[in-house]
Order: sequence, then structure tokens, then C-alpha cells
Amino acid sequence: MPVALVAALLGTREQLRVAPTDALRQAGIESPRLGRLRLTLAAGCAVAGLLSALTPWVIPGAIGGATAGGSALLLITAAALAGPWLVQQVFDRVAAPLAGRGGASTQLALANTRGFSRRLTSVVVPLALVVTFGIVQNLVAATLGAAGTQQLSDGLRSDVVAASSRVLTPDVLDRVADLPGVRTATPTGTTTAELRSESDDDDPFGARFSWEPVAVRLVPATDATDLIDLGVTAGSLTGLTSPGTVALSSDTAFEHGLSVGDTVPLRFTGTSGPVQEEGSPARVVALYSRGLGLGPVAVGSSTLPAHVPGPSDAMLLIDVEPGATALVQEGVADLGLQVADRNQVIASAGEAEATSQAVSLAVLLVLLAFIALGALNAVAMTTLGRREEFALLQVIGTSRRQVVRSAAMEAGIVGAAAIVLGILAVVPAAAGITYGFAHAAFPSVSWGLVAVLVFTAALVPVAGIPGVATLMTARARTGRLS
Repeated sequence: MPVALVAALLGTREQLRVAPTDALRQAGIESPRLGRLRLTLAAGCAVAGLLSALTPWVIPGAIGGATAGGSALLLITAAALAGPWLVQQVFDRVAAPLAGRGGASTQLALANTRGFSRRLTSVVVPLALVVTFGIVQNLVAATLGAAGTQQLSDGLRSDVVAASSRVLTPDVLDRVADLPGVRTATPTGTTTAELRSESDDDDPFGARFSWEPVAVRLVPATDATDLIDLGVTAGSLTGLTSPGTVALSSDTAFEHGLSVGDTVPLRFTGTSGPVQEEGSPARVVALYSRGLGLGPVAVGSSTLPAHVPGPSDAMLLIDVEPGATALVQEGVADLGLQVADRNQVIASAGEAEATSQAVSLAVLLVLLAFIALGALNAVAMTTLGRREEFALLQVIGTSRRQVVRSAAMEAGIVGAAAIVLGILAVVPAAAGITYGFAHAAFPSVSWGLVAVLVFTAALVPVAGIPGVATLMTARARTGRLS
């Protein structure tokens, strides 16, 4: 209700201030001129959008990539604020080479697009938002999934993976290590814990929101392992041999303002306090780069509390001798463990990410449908508002066919403008997101979704053509009756 009230006040503010004679003139030909405040806000949003797209080059990792995603919405906001002027400038340059060319329908369409920029902006901007928002949301999800899968692929280097739904006991580990053909076997897996972030002690709600759930990976306390590589960038994993130590991903460390040597309270699910005694939080001994694929926090077995004997989704990474893969897989299966190779594990992680993306895509499409309906409503209202215009065209001898063809050309121009504007707003964000999450040169995006969004932006303006034909037919019948 408050949003609707503010929108109504802003929407009628200018109309209520216009003198009756000026209002009559503006009803015929719109003015693309905008107020200084609106243009200033548009310029500010455009600058902020371009700067936010450059964030990943200053703040690396997922935080920089996520910030770059806001660039597209800022640029679309700038286009909405400067829409009438922007549309007028573009259409003037498009119409100039076509002046005097083509038939009556072409000239009528060009005149309408140049003379009614405000009316067209109310349709162009929502459709451009559909294209921009849809591409950006899919781009973030797809890039995150691709980056996580790639980091998992780079981090897991074992030939055989043995999975277990129960904690791997030392006896099982010894029996796997004694199998013929096994070189080394490294246990890993994830469990749940909570990482405490900084909060204001004077804030009465600080204690409630200060513990952040995180996934914690159990890793061997060595930098020399060939089976799992976190991509250490600072410190050393050998420090994890000491109780009360953790390694953090670069993104997690940046988010909490931590570095090697700092301390942070950590508690595992079900405990009432940190792993260490109160006042002795976990010490950060290393930072690593593959947090998207291998988790935000890593600990050694010495840091796990007594009631958490090991990860619940334990995995055993096994390095085998050449030609002994099948023999080792058979031996591991005889021990009651689930056997898979490295490619199967990575593919399984990719399938889980794809399922998550499918759910997000369904929610996104529902949201975009509401935006598209808003644009469709704008098309309908704009068409109904042109009844007097169509009546005048009929009086001066314009045929129904000419007006319908002109409306079809206008719809094509509006759809093309929305598609171009939406894609241009995405380009800076796409570069920032791709670099921030994956350091890749080409974005990961569903081109099928892009095609659907572009098709929607092109189709919605066309929905007004039947209304134009209906209004012209109704006018013709009314004229014959009178």
C-alpha cells in the first residue's frame, strides 16, 4: 500500500502541475525533455552501474562477482529515468535516413516513434527489464555452478572415490590401505558447523544473528597431498594438525575480515559454544581459493569435538597403481563402501547443481511473467489511449490497412529497442560476473533461456496490433452509422 501510494503521487505530480493549455498541447505531441533532477539521477545510476561492473577487478571472488550482478539493474534504472530522452535520441537517428522513403505506413510509424517517446518508454523499459533480469539471474546461477564444478574437478585428484553414509573408522581405513594396488587413501567429507561473525555487543539482537551456518570439510593436515588440493593461497594446511585451527576460503575470509593468524569462534551443530573453551576461538592457519567447489571452511581431525567423530557424508579418496583400478574398486565394494570414479563424483555434483538451477529458473520465470504482464498491460492501455488518434487518421483518409501496418512497424521498433537496451545493460554485468566467479573469458548462460526472453520482448508489443485493428473497425462502423 505505501509503495502504491508513492507511485500514484509520483505518477500524477507532473500532470497536476501542468496548465490546461500546455496539457492540451502535450496530448498531441509529447515533449522528450526531462527535469534536471531526473537526468542527474539517471547519470548517477549509469556511473554506479559501470563502476559496480568493475568490482571483481578490485574485490576478487564471489563477493565481487555478486556485486557486479547489480550493475545491470542500475543501468536499467538509468535507462528508465532517462527513457523518453534516450528513446527520442535513438529513434531520431534511426528515422533520419528513412525520411521520405517508404509508404504512408512507414512514415506514420516513424512519426509516432519520434513524437511519443514517453508512451513508448512505458513499454520498452519493462521489456528490457525482462531481458536484463532474466539473463543476469541465469548468468549468476550458471556461472556459480560451472565455477563450483570446475573447482571440484581441480581439487579432487584421486582415481577412485569410496563413499559411505557412516563415519569411516580407522579399521576401515587400514583395510582399504592394505588392498592390492592402493598407493594412498585420504579421508574427506563435510559436516555442519556455525561460524560467528562480528556483531555489536550493544545490539540486543546481535547474539541471535551472529552465528552463521557453514559447511566444514575435513581435510588431511598437509600441503603435499596429491588427492585433494584446496588451492592454498596463504599459510599452510600443516597447521591443521593442532586442535582449534581452521582454514578458510578466500571469500569467507574476506567476508569476515579475517587473515592468517586471526581467530574466529567456531562451533559444531549441537554444541552450545565454540569448539575451544570460551575466549579461545579457532585460529586461522591457511586461506584457499577453491571454496565454491570444496566448501568455505576446512578443519583437520584434531579440531573435531568428541561428539563429532567424523563427517556424515564421508568419502575416501584412493590413489591406485596403473592398471589396478578395477581390482581396487572390487576390493572396496567388498568392504561395504560405494565405489565411484572421479568423473562420476564430479558429474553427480553437476547434476545436483543443475537441479537447484532448475528450481531457481522456475521461480525466475514466474517473476518475469509478472513483469511481462505489466508490459502487456502498458501495451493495452497505450492502444486504448490512441482512439482519438485513430479517429483522426480515418477522417483524413488513412485506411485501416495502413494504420495496422504502421502499428506492426511500431511494435517491431519497440521490441527491437527493448532487446537491444536489455542486452546492452547486461554486457558490463556479464563481464564482471564471469571474471569474479570463474575468471573465464566467456559467460556461462542458458542460451535457450536467452532466446525465450528475446522472443517474449519481441512478442509482447505485437499483442497491441489486434487492438488497433479492432478500434479501426469499430470507428469505421460508427462512421457508416452516423
